[in-house]
Amino acid sequence: IRSWDLNEVTQQTNLFGHQGAITSILFTSQNETIISSSADGSIKIWDFLSKKEEGSLRGHSAEITSLALSADDEHLISGSLDKTAKVWSLKHMAEVTNLTGHSAAVTAVLFLGAGLQAATGSKDATVRIWNSKTGSSLFTLTGHKSQVNDIVATVDNSRLVSASDDERIIVWSLKTRATEFSLLGHNGPVRTLNFTPDNQRIVSGSADETIRCWNLKTQSEEFQLKASAIVNHCF
Repeated sequence: IRSWDLNEVTQQTNLFGHQGAITSILFTSQNETIISSSADGSIKIWDFLSKKEEGSLRGHSAEITSLALSADDEHLISGSLDKTAKVWSLKHMAEVTNLTGHSAAVTAVLFLGAGLQAATGSKDATVRIWNSKTGSSLFTLTGHKSQVNDIVATVDNSRLVSASDDERIIVWSLKTRATEFSLLGHNGPVRTLNFTPDNQRIVSGSADETIRCWNLKTQSEEFQLKASAIVNHCF
């Protein structure tokens, strides 16, 4: 793992420890801790200031695909090719719950609200909502025809939005547990999503090499930006 000074455009840090490719990196809210996952099935916790490893979380039997933090930075959720998601306590450095039910790899994870619920997207084309404390599956959202690549939720957790290899973005009502509408326009798998700060728009990135901005009120595309390669992440 390398960190860079964007002002000086110089490398600051090298962190070594994983035995496989790095698949996801997170900063805690105070930017003091780095959390990383790997194809080796492990999660590592790093102190950003001392540049030292603080601990390691193990439990998945295959590559970890995705990570997400709870709002209070106390819990972490991870998704894996082993078809499970796991909730971890960062305070106790231990597994809290194991979320099982998907029939294929878990490709996207998310805490909802205060962290009492979690959402997962999967290669089985579904999104599941869970009780993150007990590990029980609350309900499943079905509508995509292919792998779910990313999921995001509004600040008030009234809506969840998912992106898929089926080239669609689906906006779901978590209250009615049903599709509100789909956003169509990408000509390739939709890889990544993010809300604008006002939660009124969604930005999406795709394998079709475009970034698109969608207005959720009008349910339409506002503009698109042409990239020069596949867009895997947007922040």
